[in-house]
Amino acid sequence: MPDDPRAKRAFSRAIPAVTAEMTVKFKSPAAPGEELSVSGRITHETRRLIEAEAVIKKGLVVIAEAKGKLLRIS
Repeated sequence: MPDDPRAKRAFSRAIPAVTAEMTVKFKSPAAPGEELSVSGRITHETRRLIEAEAVIKKGLVVIAEAKGKLLRIS
């Protein structure tokens, strides 16, 4: 799920946050059991909001892309 790497990126920096908005673009199919790589990064931060994106790939083929906003919680 593209939401997971984005949230883990925030939590890896000790930022508790929940997903406020997410857009996913499915680019190519993947079968169950196929090895996939997942990456996520924070693209912008404010005091209350974190913007992040994630990509799921099978080799060089992009399977899905996600962009979203995470709301900081305290």
